[in-house]
Amino acid sequence: MVSTTIITSSDEALTTGLRPEEIARLLEAQEFARTVYESKTVLTGQGAMDFARGVVSVLAALRSDVDTRIAGMLFELTTLDDKRAQQIESAFGKEVADMVNAIHQLMRLHGGVYLPNDSGKSKNAATAQLETLRKMTLAMATDMRVVLVRLASRLTTLRYFADKKLENDMTLKYARESFGLYAPLANRLGIWQLKWELEDLSFRFSEPENYKRIAKMLEERRIERETFVDNAMMCAHFA
Repeated sequence: MVSTTIITSSDEALTTGLRPEEIARLLEAQEFARTVYESKTVLTGQGAMDFARGVVSVLAALRSDVDTRIAGMLFELTTLDDKRAQQIESAFGKEVADMVNAIHQLMRLHGGVYLPNDSGKSKNAATAQLETLRKMTLAMATDMRVVLVRLASRLTTLRYFADKKLENDMTLKYARESFGLYAPLANRLGIWQLKWELEDLSFRFSEPENYKRIAKMLEERRIERETFVDNAMMCAHFA
């Protein structure tokens, strides 16, 4: 156990809103995974530790409880180091271990997503399958915190793509999945801040030219508004 909790500035975004004993548990979970994560990457190429911390920062912004954040920190162990993952229950309790296992099941379920533009699949058939997946996800997740972690993990991935300015087949695939499956799930759960950002980033990668055009228009209008306000304030000052 962590006897003395030292919170670094980089950890503050992960621990906000938690009590001291909860902070100690979360930082213990981070150290529990560190030896595995620091030498590995997740499927998208992002460093495993950076990815896990990104997921937890999203969960922290949503004021989730400590067990949810710990599950968000640890669930990639199920794919990166199964032996380490099997130690989660003894280290952090059955509730966390159950969440980690359920998140892993959702990841496997969503791995078979067909997209509306996939060759060999009609748009109607693909849309119907996405709706089935949404219902299956909500039915499987008896603990809605599991879905919350999955949404946070997808948002973390899209943020990583945006930060690295990636545009390729993988970012397009993830964008279509996010728009068709994850943003609607966030909408159904009423998590508007996740819904909006998932939709925005999905649009960025699925329609990059249109996204850039609209972003440029918005930036031009922002500059016009700022110029108008500055001029109005100057006129008022000399009136």
